Amino acid sequence: MTLPLITLDLWLTIFLDIVLWFVFHMGFAKIANMIPDRYFEKPIPDEIKEKPMQQFFLKKIFYVHKWKKFSPDGGAWFKEGFSKRYLKEKNLSYYEKFLIETRRAEFTHYLIMLPAPIFFLFNPVWVGWFMIAYAILFNIPFILIQKYNQPRLIKLIIKTRSRQNNAEVK
Repeated sequence: MTLPLITLDLWLTIFLDIVLWFVFHMGFAKIANMIPDRYFEKPIPDEIKEKPMQQFFLKKIFYVHKWKKFSPDGGAWFKEGFSKRYLKEKNLSYYEKFLIETRRAEFTHYLIMLPAPIFFLFNPVWVGWFMIAYAILFNIPFILIQKYNQPRLIKLIIKTRSRQNNAEVK
């Protein structure tokens, strides 16, 4: 068994683990909120390209639609954050902003997983691997939620644009 590179008292190691995860979660969320929306914008097609395998996995394997309502919404924790719990408005600009925020949330959860190897520096190897598992198991569900919501929002945006275009023609 190999010792960690930095040896600390057990209570200090546990405290550092907790504090670092809190800093990583909040810090990366804050950083992601500071990134301009334009970096999360992508052109919306005129029609959505179905991804049946992705939807199969999200609905039939992971059942995202069943449990996503029980997950916490970190977007509401910041003053400048965006709550993605449910649609609060029914207009095109809100739907487009919501889509951008799902992409921001997905990016944030990928970022949060990146520093997990740091825990190998001052924890036993088995704890380091536990931290890697924690990073994956506690971020992947939120990424799956965003992957589930994005095509639904794109469909809603396409439908709303189509309605607006039809209304302008009349």
